[in-house]
Amino acid sequence: MAQTRGVRGAVGRCMGTFAPPVITGVVVAGSVVIPAVTQSAAPAAELPTASTATAPMAYPSVPVAPVPLTPSTGASVVVPSRVAESSQLPAVIAHATVSTVSASDVATPTALVAARVFATPTAAPVRVDTSAHKTVALAAAVPGPLAEVADMVRYFIGNGVDAPADCTGAACNGGNGGILFGNGGNGANGGRGGNAGLFMGIGGDGGDGADAVYDDDGNQLSAAVDGGAGGAGAALFGYGGSGGAGGADIRAIGDAFGADGGVGGKGGVFGSGGRGGAGGKAITESGNAVAGDGGAGGAGTIGSGGKGGKGGDAEATSDDVADVAFGGEGGRGGDAAYGASGNGGDGGYGDAYNVAQGVGGPGGAGGKVGIGAGGHGGDGGGAYSDDGGAFGGDGGAGGSGAALSSGGNGGDGGGSATWGTGEASGGAGGAGGKGGPLGSTGRPGTSGSSDNDVDGNITGTTAKASKPSAKASKSAANGPDSAAKAPKSAAKGKRG
Repeated sequence: MAQTRGVRGAVGRCMGTFAPPVITGVVVAGSVVIPAVTQSAAPAAELPTASTATAPMAYPSVPVAPVPLTPSTGASVVVPSRVAESSQLPAVIAHATVSTVSASDVATPTALVAARVFATPTAAPVRVDTSAHKTVALAAAVPGPLAEVADMVRYFIGNGVDAPADCTGAACNGGNGGILFGNGGNGANGGRGGNAGLFMGIGGDGGDGADAVYDDDGNQLSAAVDGGAGGAGAALFGYGGSGGAGGADIRAIGDAFGADGGVGGKGGVFGSGGRGGAGGKAITESGNAVAGDGGAGGAGTIGSGGKGGKGGDAEATSDDVADVAFGGEGGRGGDAAYGASGNGGDGGYGDAYNVAQGVGGPGGAGGKVGIGAGGHGGDGGGAYSDDGGAFGGDGGAGGSGAALSSGGNGGDGGGSATWGTGEASGGAGGAGGKGGPLGSTGRPGTSGSSDNDVDGNITGTTAKASKPSAKASKSAANGPDSAAKAPKSAAKGKRG
């Protein structure tokens, strides 16, 4: 004890009249809590001995981050202690309230508390828990050499992309396949199909045309859209894509005009042409209904031509005898150099209610062939009416053939029926296609049937000559098809 007092006396003499502050406290939860800090009034040569025993310190396993000392009354501050390399010491919390310290309150001089308080403060390392924030920032992917190689390969070998369903304008066209190999992408909303590659691939299908749109008051916002053309097949081995269907026109009042189907894509040297798209239907409750025509089939080389698309169907309800439901014309079959050419599409039906007239669409003609067989003509569409006239469509003519080739058969005429006083007339059969040298001519089609359940006239194909003048342009008797297309061409002008 004398040796310890001698050391304190020497320290006091060196420091003059200054005496170190006396620290008292208790251990709470592993920290020393100091209720008071004051300047000792004891002589510099000797410090009083504390009668209070020094409590052992417990060291927590988790470091505590110290808080800078702020000498404000009533606030708790943290006095960091010097940290040994082998252990982490607790923080010392001192209250800034000043009180007189008696000799019995002074800590034993052999304790390490005073030495640690006077030591240079060193902040303990703080361990940060990031378990609640485990977000990992990923670096942006950088294309490597393999990606560039893949893009180069797709340029030569790969399929074209399909157009999105919500596309507009040029974005509705399908993408082309790779230059060497690949199928074309499909079109959408009337867009064309993409073309296939050079050596092998199938052309993309044309997109179906959108239907006509009307507002709540019956005003047309957009007309029906024609179907897109099918993409061409590969030049060597490939099939042409199919044409898209024409959009429909359905309205309550006024004339309705269905859109035409798209043409089929051309096949390659070894491949067939694509099918033509179907014509759009037309329906109205007051006025004329003119359905769209089917698209032509695509051509083939050493292979068959594509089949023509079916004509659209028409329905008209009217108390005006001048209103007519015109079925669409079937598409023409695709030609072929060697093989078989495509068959013509069937005509659409014309169905009239009340006193309106029904006229079936004519069948499409068969395609021509170089060496092989000509395509067959399509059948004419049927015609129906309650009290008006009904005139079935004519069958399409068979396709002709060249040397050593036979012509195609003609299509059958469409039937007709009425349930009132109107006339009923079936369509005429199509002529057979002419064969080439050492070939044969195709057989003609049969005429369509006609029926009337009450007292109307059943006159066969000659009844078409007596149709009302307003509809004579659709075709009278067995007149040319050019006259029959006149009302449709006028209708298409209104769609734009």
